[in-house]
Amino acid sequence: MVLTIFLALIGAALGAFLRPRVLAVAFAAALSAGGRGGALFITNMAGANDESVSLAGDVIRFLESPFTSYLVLISACAGAATFAGLLCLLLEDTPSRPFWMPVEGDVRLRDRNGRYIRAADMIEERAIHNRAEAAIRRNFER
Repeated sequence: MVLTIFLALIGAALGAFLRPRVLAVAFAAALSAGGRGGALFITNMAGANDESVSLAGDVIRFLESPFTSYLVLISACAGAATFAGLLCLLLEDTPSRPFWMPVEGDVRLRDRNGRYIRAADMIEERAIHNRAEAAIRRNFER
């Protein structure tokens, strides 16, 4: 039970943070299958045999059946990863580009490369611009 909840939490974390999301689900399923094998290996190293009444013996008896151990662990981990991935996909704030609606009658000219050209009416006349333009012209006339 603890291993199932632990792997479901790890699957949810993988589903939330790992991209692409399909890879997160596949990685979570592989991790849960590896977690089952690791748990079986550790309990066998603990010295428990099938006839013992210890906690390790209970874990070995639970993990011996592939149907109960693999199916439960993989489905919990992959299901949590899928659910977290879908929630992150739906609730994620994607930065949107600002929308600009041109004024009716506004004409935007393009050059040969397709870039927009600044029309003379688009630029506000200011004194600082006029002084800077005059200074540039003076520099080029020398």
